[in-house]
Amino acid sequence: MRTREAGEPLTALVVDDNTIMRGMVETLANGLDGVSVIAVADDGESAVRIAGTHHPDVVIMDVNMPGVNGVEATKRIRASLEDVAIVGVSMQDPEVEEAMRSAGAVEFVEKERLAEELPAAIYRAARRNAADPAGT
Repeated sequence: MRTREAGEPLTALVVDDNTIMRGMVETLANGLDGVSVIAVADDGESAVRIAGTHHPDVVIMDVNMPGVNGVEATKRIRASLEDVAIVGVSMQDPEVEEAMRSAGAVEFVEKERLAEELPAAIYRAARRNAADPAGT
């Protein structure tokens, strides 16, 4: 488990295949107090590799991507890095949210509500995962 020094920011990985959305999420996350985006990925396969290399505190994961989608990438990341908190991001769809939570996401935000809900979701995910990394 990665340990942070007092005052060290939460590190985040942003994953989305849409360049504009990825940039928006990165800007939003970097603008939060105590959060630093350390990497971005445009697909699930890259997300798994980057998470293994950089071990971020939080992954902000889009669901619908070509190749390895967000559900599968979440499963893979949580299998190898149980202390990484994952926030699922997608369009409004209860089945997609359930799939992400079943895969290991601790929070889920609808894309239409990103600006309003993502900041709190990042902080909640990090706190929840710090308290219970295995998600039990």
